[in-house]
Amino acid sequence: MNVQKLTKLDFDSKGMKAFDWALALGCLAYGVYASSTIFIVGGVLGCVASYYRPLGKFQKWMDSFVRRRVN
Repeated sequence: MNVQKLTKLDFDSKGMKAFDWALALGCLAYGVYASSTIFIVGGVLGCVASYYRPLGKFQKWMDSFVRRRVN
């Protein structure tokens, strides 16, 4: 698997942000509807992750890490 291809994806685009929020809120809504603790916790963690956006930060770190090793 080529790791450099993963560093070129744009995880901070508007579409990806909207998808993250929709997935997190959908999980939270289902958890409340079904009274499922695991879905409520997952939805809350998803909302925190959607707000904080750690994948974009990790992607930038990974790109710089791979560039130092390859070049």
